[in-house]
Amino acid sequence: MQLASAEYVAPETINSRIWPRLTAIAERFWSPQETRDNKSMYRRLEEVSWRLGWFGLNEDSNYESNYALMLHRLAGSHDIAALRILADVVEPTKDYTRTEVFPQPPVKSTPLNRLADAARPESAVARQFAGMVESYLQSGYKDSAAEAQIRASLVKWRDNDANLQPVLDRSFILAEDKPLSGDLAALAAAGLQALDSIGKNQPLPDAWRTEQLAVVDRSMKPRANLLVMVAPPQFRS
Repeated sequence: MQLASAEYVAPETINSRIWPRLTAIAERFWSPQETRDNKSMYRRLEEVSWRLGWFGLNEDSNYESNYALMLHRLAGSHDIAALRILADVVEPTKDYTRTEVFPQPPVKSTPLNRLADAARPESAVARQFAGMVESYLQSGYKDSAAEAQIRASLVKWRDNDANLQPVLDRSFILAEDKPLSGDLAALAAAGLQALDSIGKNQPLPDAWRTEQLAVVDRSMKPRANLLVMVAPPQFRS
């Protein structure tokens, strides 16, 4: 189902598109204009999310089950664990650009059966990872707890591409997502190399940095109507 030329939604996804955004809009209207504490906002929105869950309106209730069901349909007979690792760190393209990124003839209805349809509007996993990276950087690379969490995430993403390939190879719908999975693995591998370099106090060569920044730039360009969100622009430098 498509609403005019704006959002692509289905009964499985409409709550996830409406309610998190409405709570964020309400937060903006209720807050003083000078308030810009995003961390505080997300902490309070988690409480609101649970309250919405009591009414069956948030992604932690019915959408969570719908999310898993949509991934199961995409994975077929395969376990969804590897597909979910990828789905958890991507977001659909922004500003209602789906028809620009993935042009299609005008129709009254469109099958919403791609990974871009299952993916959440905002990746909580990517946001939490960004927070860990920020803590690690602000500590002057001394926050060992943050480093351990970052490393664990990077290892999981690096190894996931190989685990996901059998699923991608058996689905013509998921074939378009192969580059995203490959770039996630490449970004994770580069992150692990960077952590090792910091730990050994051995700077990596400029050629390596140039090569990895190219992967970062590529990952931030929409493909299959999705963006890999674990390499946001603020971490490119």
